[in-house]
Amino acid sequence: MRLSPSVFYIFRMVLRRIFLAIILLSNANIYAVEHKVFNELLSKYVSLGKVDYTGIKTKSQETLLTYLNLLSKIKPAELINSTQSDQLAVYINAYNAFTIAAVLDHWPVESIRDIPNVWKEKKYKLGHNLVSLDEIEHKFARSFGDPRIHFALNCASVACPELRSEAYISANLDEQLEDQTRLFFSQKDKFFSCAKCKDMKLSKIFEWFHQDFRSRSYPFTKKYGKFSGVVGFIYDYSQVSMKLRIKRNVIPLTFLDYDWSINSQ
Repeated sequence: MRLSPSVFYIFRMVLRRIFLAIILLSNANIYAVEHKVFNELLSKYVSLGKVDYTGIKTKSQETLLTYLNLLSKIKPAELINSTQSDQLAVYINAYNAFTIAAVLDHWPVESIRDIPNVWKEKKYKLGHNLVSLDEIEHKFARSFGDPRIHFALNCASVACPELRSEAYISANLDEQLEDQTRLFFSQKDKFFSCAKCKDMKLSKIFEWFHQDFRSRSYPFTKKYGKFSGVVGFIYDYSQVSMKLRIKRNVIPLTFLDYDWSINSQ
């Protein structure tokens, strides 16, 4: 019997959650306790990238506060000396958790941009230090040089990469980032191109952070100028027909309007 794509996706996600739960219960991950708390919250209140903010605020805000408290108690020296995947998982989870907290502090809200100074001035405690969302993203997460983080950090908006219904963990991080990237490319409101299309329609994320993709450039993408790495990155995730088109032609790039509407259920 052949499973339909939707049934297969659900089956795959169930298996992933079971596997993730096993890892989180083990001692292999030094931040297992922290990520387990956030994982429970996400698995209950996030579905297909949409967040039940009302549910969290009315039923599980204490769980979120428990996680934020655990993040505040992480020892800075321990974090710095942990593996890169351990560090990056902490920064991604912290960014996403602090974003949820910011939205809940002003709930109900139609857009995260309605929250004053949400990215630059609002501070959260991470490892005994007060940091902003901008600092976590630009100073820490981006410093690891992996452009896939742009498909994991969620800014509570429709046009943002979907928030996963599970926490990021070091043991599974590469697979999770790869899954997020492929999911992003599969969504036509974030990326779209076809054999007969005159252009490639891209999320503004590729425009805003084009420099983070520089290492993915190829000689045949140099014709795209500062977006050479972006197109090279797209090439890596494209089907054969699209790869050939990228090599042979200069495809105009169109950056899509960004929908800042809140990503609520």
